[in-house]
Amino acid sequence: MKVCKKHTLSELNDLCAIDVDFHDVIVKSAIPPMLDSRFTPVAFEGLFITLSRKVIHQQLSTKVALVIEDRLSQECGGSIEPSRFLSLDSDSLARIGLSRSKVRAITELASIFEASPDSMREILEFDDAKVIARITSLYGFGNWSAQMFLLFDMGRKDIWAPLDLGVRKGYQRLKHLSEVPSYENLKDLDKVYSPMGSMATWYLWRALELP
Repeated sequence: MKVCKKHTLSELNDLCAIDVDFHDVIVKSAIPPMLDSRFTPVAFEGLFITLSRKVIHQQLSTKVALVIEDRLSQECGGSIEPSRFLSLDSDSLARIGLSRSKVRAITELASIFEASPDSMREILEFDDAKVIARITSLYGFGNWSAQMFLLFDMGRKDIWAPLDLGVRKGYQRLKHLSEVPSYENLKDLDKVYSPMGSMATWYLWRALELP
């Protein structure tokens, strides 16, 4: 008999077998995108805009970030590409609403894509640890950004992300804790939830949405 009755995907049943507290969340929620048969990992052609969006969205609400992204797209002639971004002057970038640090991050990223595209293309073939190492070597990208890229854009299945406050709050709710656990409290659970870290991360976010 399956542990999770709504979803018969083996990964989700395995997650329930590891931690039965996930059962109700899984039953009441949609499956994670990386398990959806329609999911397609990012291709090289979309890599620059995908990574640029990670920078744009840092420390902003989704609504504000999307406005800035739309303005940038318009300034770039409808398509955010490395060469078009590098052609923009500082006044145009300031009007868009990008901070100096974000301008620097995307400028350096665009320069790498222009000068050495193969060094970015190979990221798509790296294992998780090498992707994180490469992404975090770029200005403006930390571990959180690298993990979100792996999870949402590459569809990797073993990304445990306790750096994310939503994950920690979700764990608090799942386990009925009196306080939000710290990153240090949760970081070693990657060994517990592996190789299903992404599913655990996803359903902790979903736990916050349940009544």
